[in-house]
Amino acid sequence: MPSEVYYRDSSEFQPVNAPNLFYHDGTAFQKVTKGYYHDATTWRETYVGTDPVKYTFYANRSKYFRHTTGTWGSSPSVVSIRTGAWNVDSGGGTYSNSTYVGVFGFSTIDAGGLTLAEALAERPYVTTAAPTAGGSAENYIQLGRQSPTYTGYGSAYGTWYLGKYTGDTTDGSPDADDCNQTGKLTKTLASGSPITAGGSLTYTPSVAEMQVLADHMDTNPLWITNKSSIANIKANGGFTNTEYIVMYGTGESVPPKLVLTLDYVAP
Repeated sequence: MPSEVYYRDSSEFQPVNAPNLFYHDGTAFQKVTKGYYHDATTWRETYVGTDPVKYTFYANRSKYFRHTTGTWGSSPSVVSIRTGAWNVDSGGGTYSNSTYVGVFGFSTIDAGGLTLAEALAERPYVTTAAPTAGGSAENYIQLGRQSPTYTGYGSAYGTWYLGKYTGDTTDGSPDADDCNQTGKLTKTLASGSPITAGGSLTYTPSVAEMQVLADHMDTNPLWITNKSSIANIKANGGFTNTEYIVMYGTGESVPPKLVLTLDYVAP
């Protein structure tokens, strides 16, 4: 924790709170984002201001699985992300499979020369403050549905859940028990506003919700499925889900995208 900068009013010393410290560059006053002092040995941080930056990251790893199979899937590709289940065959019979679960992560993708972990180490707080470079703050996670429509339920609708996966896509086998349910997000589409081929699912969590996910994503991936508990993720039967879709994975046409606005100080 750095030392603080103080000023003296008419009676006592008061701390200078971010973003209220400025310097004059000979032409105009400029905001100080970080201040240091030299203690005769080294430079030490004494003030942290505010300098919001918006980053965009694309998934660097993705896979899918279902509990009844117990292995990572490979159709239509080994990086595809699937959700839901389609347990009816062409003859009208039924299969007995559990739902699909997609897993994807962002932790080692470069964006503006930084990895996600490096960006969070420098600016650890998610914020809605406007970026210093201009534009508006944004914080969202977006996945794109594959096209054509044979990759799932034609006009898909329902509810998709997204949360913290405590394993990784590098694990030899997936595990439904790694789908942590704490703090999961919910995205619901009505039947009149479905996601069709080429469409997208976008999660726009609160700052507090995104902070929890961001602190997880610097090392671990996320999961997405249409079931709201581990028991239901594991359950099998002859059901068919309206959330049955296939989404693009890492390196494909529209990989999962993470947009974060980060700052030195908490909002």
